[in-house]
Amino acid sequence: MKAIGVRELLAHLKSEITLDEARSLAQIATRQYIKRQLTWWRGQMADWEIVP
Repeated sequence: MKAIGVRELLAHLKSEITLDEARSLAQIATRQYIKRQLTWWRGQMADWEIVP
């Protein structure tokens, strides 16, 4: 139930939103997840040394 897009799909299946709205919301959730991951990775790589 925590997978990206599940909440939106369930809302569509319950006729709370349209399929297009569900798709758009799932895309937004995916982009937000990617942004959080990139932010986390940047913090992890702060101490890395560049090897020439």
